[in-house]
Amino acid sequence: MRFTILLFVFLLLNCKEQDQKGFIFSISEKSIENYTPLNRTKLPKDLWRKHGLFNIESYNTDFSYYISHKSDSLKIIERIYDTENNTWLCLVNKNGFYLDHMQVAYDNAEGFLTVESKMIDKTIIVKTWNDFSDIKQTIDSIKITNETFRNPAKERAVVGHWKNETSNLNFKLFVTNNQLEYTFTSPKRSFNGAAQITESNLIIFKGFEWSEYAGGAVDDGDEEEEREQPPLPTEIGTTIDFESGEFVIQNYGNAMNYFTKIEEASEKYVSFKKVK
Repeated sequence: MRFTILLFVFLLLNCKEQDQKGFIFSISEKSIENYTPLNRTKLPKDLWRKHGLFNIESYNTDFSYYISHKSDSLKIIERIYDTENNTWLCLVNKNGFYLDHMQVAYDNAEGFLTVESKMIDKTIIVKTWNDFSDIKQTIDSIKITNETFRNPAKERAVVGHWKNETSNLNFKLFVTNNQLEYTFTSPKRSFNGAAQITESNLIIFKGFEWSEYAGGAVDDGDEEEEREQPPLPTEIGTTIDFESGEFVIQNYGNAMNYFTKIEEASEKYVSFKKVK
């Protein structure tokens, strides 16, 4: 018999229970009719791309995707399949475009991995059971901000000294007054700024002005015309690999997409490794 999991995301309507238990994200084999489901909208591929949800995963036509409205800035994304179901909470900007996401519910036919969550005010408590892990059960507490899901455990993991040996570049990450911050040093300069790490492991260095920027793709036909100089971007973002203890910044583009982020770096791809 083919195993089928019915996915639900439900809201407890009793106000007293709502205060105590919050908003529950779960997957169950029980009948979905026992709960009050949110109003879902099926997500075709074009809307998946329009909302920037490719940052969660590539659209797979074997699955059914749905979006539900939690608030103006929070959307619930469901991926439903006969033997595996997944639910993410997605943070979006005022235009409904992706900012960050986190997994809030998961289950599969084998049953070796299960995720359940509840949201109380601006905090999400995530419980994970993994039979294949040395630590069978973990509990994470995630804070919701306007731009990202703050995971204090990830912020603690990223704190430290990250160094590029080739060009002698350094990021030092630390937490001050409950804010992740950084100091960047090179042979030419040193400055501080705020940083953030998303639940999807994107680390963003704010207040880091690029060295050069031509404004995206350049059309050869515009060479004779004087182009207005665009403002320099003031953020650098890249994905961090916690297992290898490394993040890599693409430092410059090409003639069609000209930019230089860190003028002191000689490499196109600048690798920073955590100093132990």
